[in-house]
Amino acid sequence: MSTGHEPQPPALARAAARAGALLNSASSRAYPNGYADLACFPLDGQAIPHFVHRFNAFHPPARMTERTIELALADIFLGGVDADRVVEVGAVTPYYWPGRLRTVIDPADDHDFVSDRIGWSDWAGSGETILSISTFEHIGAGEYGLAPDPSLTSAAVDKLLQGHETFLVTYPAGYNPELDLIVAAANRTSPGWRILVWHRGTRGNDWRQIGFDELTPALCTYGPAWANTLVALYRGPEDLWRRGAGGEASRPAS
Repeated sequence: MSTGHEPQPPALARAAARAGALLNSASSRAYPNGYADLACFPLDGQAIPHFVHRFNAFHPPARMTERTIELALADIFLGGVDADRVVEVGAVTPYYWPGRLRTVIDPADDHDFVSDRIGWSDWAGSGETILSISTFEHIGAGEYGLAPDPSLTSAAVDKLLQGHETFLVTYPAGYNPELDLIVAAANRTSPGWRILVWHRGTRGNDWRQIGFDELTPALCTYGPAWANTLVALYRGPEDLWRRGAGGEASRPAS
């Protein structure tokens, strides 16, 4: 079990130091996932600094949104793929990294860096690298002034799996039970196709990484304000997370 104090690669150590500075000093409180530093969450045995930001992410040691993990994952992902080929489904990165991605599709968000104001169901491309952060759970749900259509949820996952070889899609388990069931039933035999899951208790930021087979209905909870279980669907280079956790694929968050 990790103690949270193993030597870290320079890039990761610098990021951890920045996160620790937000705490004024590293936390000495131990958590069940084996990491003693509140500024980090586990990723395949590595301690990864949370992404902290004034916009809908917040800072440790206060209770943080799931965005602190999602953006950390997105940063590693974008550092390990060709960003010019990335299509973001749902405008999230413009609020954190304005202009980092050229193609951002969203039918409802009026941010200046949304390039195409259409939904995933209407996107005609194929083969692009897909990044989507907390968006797929809204597809077909009738939110943001869009008409409800439950069939779009299943179609959205099918379109992702059948048309794109590289993707990172994150969503909070429990927000859309239909999406949870669709992902559970999806074929995951393709090379590089992984489901990563993190769960935390109802207090603090004690995130721990669990296997998808451990994701029971009792853990698929959302609320009252933030997700306590986060799912990431990933297909791509099998060593991306190892390289990214070691500082080879990621760049410091701004």
